[in-house]
Amino acid sequence: MKKNNDGFTIVELIVVIAMLVIFIGAVSVNVGRITDYDAKEGYKKISSAITENKIETLGKAKMTGDIYLEIYRDDSDRNLYVQTIHNGRSSKDVVKKTKLNKRGRASVSYELSDGTKVENVGNSNPLVICFNRASGAIVDINDGYKVSDLKYIYITAGSYEYTIELVPETGKVIGKYCLLYTSPSP
Repeated sequence: MKKNNDGFTIVELIVVIAMLVIFIGAVSVNVGRITDYDAKEGYKKISSAITENKIETLGKAKMTGDIYLEIYRDDSDRNLYVQTIHNGRSSKDVVKKTKLNKRGRASVSYELSDGTKVENVGNSNPLVICFNRASGAIVDINDGYKVSDLKYIYITAGSYEYTIELVPETGKVIGKYCLLYTSPSP
């Protein structure tokens, strides 16, 4: 009986290395997509909630401030929520509360028209979006005639950021995507 001790050929070694490279590449791309998914999911749900709230305010609110949105990150479970408030001037009934993400990795911040940025909205400092009943403009919750200074809403998870641009004078919502780049450290 003859034993074959030839070992691996160079072709077999190259095939195994190529398979490993493909596998590692596929795994790393999918890890990035999972992080992107948290930000994208939050972006879609916030954009939808803002549009729904505008329609509901224009159709059902008796006066400006009766119906508005609160967007915040719950400090206890680290998840993002958007909730619709009815009877905002009196009893503040939460009609609809939606969880924006499943994993608690995303955060929400916003920027005002003067460039001031408010990071990581939470239970104590939610982002409040209120529409004027007559004009559809985004207004200050305390003064239904003063147009809001809110300009951008940022939903961030990992290295991904989605931006919602608002036109407060008309209540228009413009969504755009931006990938955050991290600079290499020296």
